[in-house]
Amino acid sequence: MIVDVVERKEMAHDFPVELAKGELKEVEQQIVEFYLKIAQKYQVDLKLTEIFAYFKIYNSITQKQLKELTGFSTGFISITLKSFLKSSIVTRNFIPKTHTNIYTIEDEQVFTIMTPRTQVNRKLEKHEKFIIELQVKLEQLKNKYPLESTFLFRRLNGIRNYFETQRRAHTELEKTDYLKEDVSGLLQSDAFIEYPSEIKKLESSLVDRFVRMNMFVEDDPIINKILSFLITREKINQEMLLRLTGYSRSTISRNLSGYGEQDYVTITKKEYLKPRIYYMGSIGIYLNEVILNNRRFLISWRPKFVDLLSQLESNSNYKRNKKMNLSLRVKIKDIITNIDFVIKRALLLEKAQNELKDFVLENKEMTK
Repeated sequence: MIVDVVERKEMAHDFPVELAKGELKEVEQQIVEFYLKIAQKYQVDLKLTEIFAYFKIYNSITQKQLKELTGFSTGFISITLKSFLKSSIVTRNFIPKTHTNIYTIEDEQVFTIMTPRTQVNRKLEKHEKFIIELQVKLEQLKNKYPLESTFLFRRLNGIRNYFETQRRAHTELEKTDYLKEDVSGLLQSDAFIEYPSEIKKLESSLVDRFVRMNMFVEDDPIINKILSFLITREKINQEMLLRLTGYSRSTISRNLSGYGEQDYVTITKKEYLKPRIYYMGSIGIYLNEVILNNRRFLISWRPKFVDLLSQLESNSNYKRNKKMNLSLRVKIKDIITNIDFVIKRALLLEKAQNELKDFVLENKEMTK
């Protein structure tokens, strides 16, 4: 969730570490706020993130110290630590000559803001293989349903174009060509695509897969399902979404409003007795903007940490506890290093995004 570069591995402590106080406590809180703001942006549990943040700051910590730092109940902290142990996020050691356990974070295994490249490549390859199999089946149905099969085939090309932008942002492999995805000439501007049962089955298999594999938003099956239908249909009204998803009107409006406010999904204005219409043109362009916006938010924290680091290095008020000062400086430098890595990735994705925009625009001009 939060970091993307493997940080230096610190030795596990077998004694309680000293907690920050005074001015250094304020620095600690700014680091915690950073983790919480990013978690909020990525819709991750804030209480779990706060505990995780303190592990990132102190590396090794006791249950009693976590209670002192967070104010959470002993029961909640105990349950969280058990889940962290089960997921190999932390390890547990016994402090000699005491009845106290100390927990140490396993940095190499947890919470990345961007998935490692090899993992991204494997995921994209699996998804693309599945989509190509669907496209082969659509080709077989083309004589029977020429309009509908062509429409979904091109929308699936849009997903593959999105995958291609991700590959260009994650690897130095030779890029492949973008595929024709424009469906504007297939239907009248006020018409909605309706699929026959044979094509609906293919659509359902894609939607089920994307929901099951958290294709777009981690651990949010509702928005994953809604976005999947927007991908296969391009535009859809509220009544159709009610029927296709089984969700309530308020659930659909609530989940899509955030995307519409930021222009990731186009939403028509509410009119009397007329259902809202949701629209997603080029899949890659829309979804890349979501990713880039999140990364820009993360990158915006860099100047704050550079300034904070400078204060720790020069301001005598922050130097009263030299050991804690040095430890916090190391943590902040690690965060800045991670943000710099995100900047490099964002530049690659921006480049791929611009290439896709040029391709989509050129493709539309050719179909006019």
